[in-house]
Amino acid sequence: KKLAEQSDESDALDQALREFHQLKSPSLIQGRNVMAGYVRGWGLQFNVIRSFVRQDPIYRESLKLVEEIHLTHEVSLMNIFLIMKYGLPDSCGDIIEFGSYRGGSAIFMANVAKRLGMTGTVYALDTFAGLPAADPVLDFLTTNDFKNTSFESFSERISKLGLPNLVPIKGTFQETTSNLLK
Repeated sequence: KKLAEQSDESDALDQALREFHQLKSPSLIQGRNVMAGYVRGWGLQFNVIRSFVRQDPIYRESLKLVEEIHLTHEVSLMNIFLIMKYGLPDSCGDIIEFGSYRGGSAIFMANVAKRLGMTGTVYALDTFAGLPAADPVLDFLTTNDFKNTSFESFSERISKLGLPNLVPIKGTFQETTSNLLK
């Protein structure tokens, strides 16, 4: 009986999330579904939907792939997952990650996209050699940060995981973004 109640609650939450993400007006502001963002944000912050997300097999599989390499807080990965599952289900566009380091978030997104049947590509942009020159007055991080990564090891990991929808692009954003957006 308790299992049936949990299943009913999960089905209800799944339906509610779908409906919130399909709201068009007045919650759409400059292409952004503000209501869905509030629901995700508050639901994750106050633990209302964390257990729901943790039960999802696609989320669990994707998280397991990056447990040792991602830097992002798990709640942020949950939010990305919810956006991809409910906010982009009909989207066949590409996803660009600016600053991939070892690729944890990019691998997570590529696996989620693959499992959800999305047809777009996840592009992971990074120097894969640490941060480029930083301004100590403006930048929190320094030029020596994030050097312990490599384009080759990231590319090998992508191949080993079987993620043809994930493309790493090496270089600074200024060098790589304009060609990608053409």
